Amino acid sequence: MKLRFYMFDWDDNILFMPTKVHVEVDGEPRDITTQEFAKLRGSSRMKPRNGDWAETFADMHDEGDLFYRDALEAIEK
Repeated sequence: MKLRFYMFDWDDNILFMPTKVHVEVDGEPRDITTQEFAKLRGSSRMKPRNGDWAETFADMHDEGDLFYRDALEAIEK
């Protein structure tokens, strides 16, 4: 049996998703949009939340209803 799948860079290309990235900016915890993350990426001002990239991207997966919830919210805007 052959399996085939496709992967898409969904966020900010197909829809602007409301999913937050949990980071520290200048030492302060912040929940930022993916657009803000793209601007701050690589900046020494931004660090992973509590030094943990898994925590930073905790909402960036399709387990449970997170992706579905955020996709519906983006479509309704």
